[in-house]
Amino acid sequence: MGDAAPLPAYTKFLFASTSGVAATLVCYPLDLVKNRMQVYGKINKGKITAKDVVNLTLKDKGFLGLYKGLGTSMVRQTLYTGTRMGMYQALLDHVNNTYGPPNLLVKCGLGVVSGAMGGIAGLPPDVALTRISTDELLPPDKRRNYKGTVDALTRMYKEEGPSTLFLGLTPVVIRAVLLNTTQILTYYQFKESLLRSGMMGDNPSTHTLCSMLSAFVTTCVVLPMDMAKTRMQNMQIVDGKPEYRNLGHVLTSVIRREGPLALWSGFTPLLIRNGPQFIVIFVVYERCVKLYRQLMT
Repeated sequence: MGDAAPLPAYTKFLFASTSGVAATLVCYPLDLVKNRMQVYGKINKGKITAKDVVNLTLKDKGFLGLYKGLGTSMVRQTLYTGTRMGMYQALLDHVNNTYGPPNLLVKCGLGVVSGAMGGIAGLPPDVALTRISTDELLPPDKRRNYKGTVDALTRMYKEEGPSTLFLGLTPVVIRAVLLNTTQILTYYQFKESLLRSGMMGDNPSTHTLCSMLSAFVTTCVVLPMDMAKTRMQNMQIVDGKPEYRNLGHVLTSVIRREGPLALWSGFTPLLIRNGPQFIVIFVVYERCVKLYRQLMT
């Protein structure tokens, strides 16, 4: 990701996984709030705000209720962020060493491939996370009451079949492609522009600003797919049939029942979450790279 010289392949995945886990430790409550906002409209009439979700969670479960599913989120980030960011860097270095510096179109292609692979790698714990974090919204008789990541994955496999581990594959892959490509390209485009202009140096302040700008653009682009992913992963089986047939059915159902803007439900908590998350991801990654170079030179 703009490194001065290629890093060993394992460090790219290690640093990316580390930055993803660090980000989820900081931002997880906002992820939980976003998921619950996206599911609420399907279960209840009317809308709910982020403040309402927080207040209800604190009232029912206390402060620790905001961290339900944290362990599952850490597993997901290890696989998802480690794969998408680590693979992107590995592919970028390979292309750069073999064919020379890639243009923007090639970088987009690399973002698509690595994003898709990351989405697939992190999908099973992603399904588990969606269910665990929204379980308390369901009526008591319909709650799954998973005990944790392993219990959720095991029960999904045994009770609903192996395909359940990959629920929402299409929106997950599309979301991962959009997020990975938009996040990485906008961050480094903003960074390169600022460094070229001489307005800022290659330091944490620049990394923070570029992360915030990238977070806003990425949130706007990704949220409809994030909404569809959450709904598909949380759907019930009604009369032996899944609640949604495919991605198009999810999107049209949401628009028909709740209006077009419902596709961006959870925008505020996702943006508030993406800002700090992107900052942590990129600052931690950049610091890991810098520290590694200092230790190895």
